[in-house]
Amino acid sequence: MKQRHLYFIILFLFVVPFTTVGQKGKLNFDFSFSQQYWKMNQLNDFLIDDNNPINDLMVDGPYFKEGFKYQGQLSYQYSKYFNFGIYGSYQTAQATFEKNYTVYEPFQDIYYHYTYHYILQPESKSAGLNLGILYHELFNFDAKSAFLKRLTLSNDLKFGIAQSKLNAYEAMIKPYKLAGSFFGGTSNHLAGDISAAIAYRFIDKQVFSAIGIHVGYQFLMSGIIYDRADRTMDLTDGASVNLDFSGLYFGLNLSIGK
Repeated sequence: MKQRHLYFIILFLFVVPFTTVGQKGKLNFDFSFSQQYWKMNQLNDFLIDDNNPINDLMVDGPYFKEGFKYQGQLSYQYSKYFNFGIYGSYQTAQATFEKNYTVYEPFQDIYYHYTYHYILQPESKSAGLNLGILYHELFNFDAKSAFLKRLTLSNDLKFGIAQSKLNAYEAMIKPYKLAGSFFGGTSNHLAGDISAAIAYRFIDKQVFSAIGIHVGYQFLMSGIIYDRADRTMDLTDGASVNLDFSGLYFGLNLSIGK
């Protein structure tokens, strides 16, 4: 029952602004690319933990402090000061560790040299609802000057669902190539995001285009990661690993609207 109440409150906060202010009816698509900083403390601790079978390769950690985030958003300006829409995002990073060793074959008196790559890739996909507050409309930039008329200033609040995953691969590189996945864990959970953006409309016709910058903070932490066999990644102190993508981000955004 409490969960239903939470969903009702969230829906109420998103819907009320559109019923209190006059309608505008503008459709807008945004694409953004961001440098995303993560916490990821448990994963970085696991990489140097004794329970990690390849912890001897971990010499320059922490390895996962940041990644790249791609996001698309479709919004409809229902009122003068607010828009409402849907969004989808994807973020990832990758680290590769190399191990070399030699095996002696006494019957043939030959040394075989092997090179293995261990590849770790945390990633997260999320989708949900977006509420935008349009400050350029609130402060009436159109009436100020020709320059301000082309500026957009907004604040976005996002709430959605996410799937986080840790991919891990072991690949033989030499003397021949052979690859196989040795761990792949997933977790489904909630996600939140708050951001601010400023953009300049370089095309201001019937269909406008704007390019700008944005900064924000995302709240995105997975549950415990389980693989297909329901096994967890555990530290020696008994804690199970999750993926914490929470953190600040900044980047560029392109907006196309009508």
